Amino acid sequence: MAGVSERFVRFVEQGKPSVQLDSLLAVLETLGLELRLATRAREAARALVSQPPSAVPPSDVASDAAAAADARGERRP
Repeated sequence: MAGVSERFVRFVEQGKPSVQLDSLLAVLETLGLELRLATRAREAARALVSQPPSAVPPSDVASDAAAAADARGERRP
């Protein structure tokens, strides 16, 4: 149904620490579920804010954001 092997589903059920994101999303979609990301605690959010800006050039950040949008199936202008 999700286009993945039974072996892959077993890996997910067993909590394998690394799986293909696109395959995992296909399984979740089939089950009517979605994956959401959130900070674990306020302290974690504060730690991120208090860190100095990274040395990544803005052009790399923009391409990373575009890649993330593509991964989510969102259209870019």
